[in-house]
Amino acid sequence: MFEYAGVRIRQIEERDLPAMIALRADPAVWTFLGNIEMIGLERQHEWFKALQHRVDVRYYILGT
Repeated sequence: MFEYAGVRIRQIEERDLPAMIALRADPAVWTFLGNIEMIGLERQHEWFKALQHRVDVRYYILGT
């Protein structure tokens, strides 16, 4: 985790998945994603599990 001026940058954790689903369901967000497919918690967990085995990509969360 990195922190600067009150902003934290850290890798995505499993506890972040419900918030990611909510963001993806927000029209202000999904219009920029390239598709409007809604993803449920089970599918989001599958994505997260697969991500754990990848060494070529990392996803981060920004927070305060």
